Amino acid sequence: MIKTFQNHIHQTMNFRKFSLLIVLSLVYFIPVFNQADISRQWPQFRGYMGKGILDQTDIPATGDITLPADTTRSNQVVWSFKRGGAYIASPLVYGDYLYNMQINGQLTCIEALTGAVKYKKDLGKAFSASGVASGEKLYFPAETGEIYVIQAGPEYKLLAENHMDDVCMATPAITDGMIIFRTQHSMIAIGKK
Repeated sequence: MIKTFQNHIHQTMNFRKFSLLIVLSLVYFIPVFNQADISRQWPQFRGYMGKGILDQTDIPATGDITLPADTTRSNQVVWSFKRGGAYIASPLVYGDYLYNMQINGQLTCIEALTGAVKYKKDLGKAFSASGVASGEKLYFPAETGEIYVIQAGPEYKLLAENHMDDVCMATPAITDGMIIFRTQHSMIAIGKK
């Protein structure tokens, strides 16, 4: 019994050493591969066929681009906000504007190229899912199941508030002529028949 226990301890220790060796190898080598000539790789991260809105060839910036505490822009940082970023949801860029939905329901519309705030609207609900856009409409699902349909653009205009009657924490999917919502208990596809 004692011998079996000693063998188990010995095998466990060897496995842990091996696991640590693998993790340390990955930590050492992966950054080397990822850092290899990033400036040449940059265009492939600019959307379909490299047709993003960034046309500069000097992106990404190099070196320390940390802003001093009292500034929100520099030669390399076009604009920034010290507070108010989304906690879980990804920001949505559609047309000329970035839409930032905070978890507490505060929607901010920002001119994407300048950082100028166009509007702030408190929707009074909790939001975890990211918003999506199609056909000049923005779709933001609240955790309590309301889907806010908002006109895209620099002025806030609520077009509809649809109720799913279920918890909705997943980002909708959009395909040709259809938007798909996943709630806690259902998957719902909305579109023309």
